[in-house]
Amino acid sequence: MESRQESANRRRISGTPLDLRYDVNPRGIREVVIDYGEETREVWRPQGEKREFEAYELFQMATYLKDLAVQQRRKQ
Repeated sequence: MESRQESANRRRISGTPLDLRYDVNPRGIREVVIDYGEETREVWRPQGEKREFEAYELFQMATYLKDLAVQQRRKQ
């Protein structure tokens, strides 16, 4: 019978978020729309032949959005 420690070790994930050994990519995200109001919007779609975004691309978008939020706070 497996001990609790062995069970916990087996479930523990090691590595980085870019380690795709555990298939951490999201599924089904085909476009991201940012609505700034006043009929201004930004639409992002995967480039090339890809139909869906992968984890690294979404991480880059999150970094961009964080920077936008910081800029907006500074303006206020």
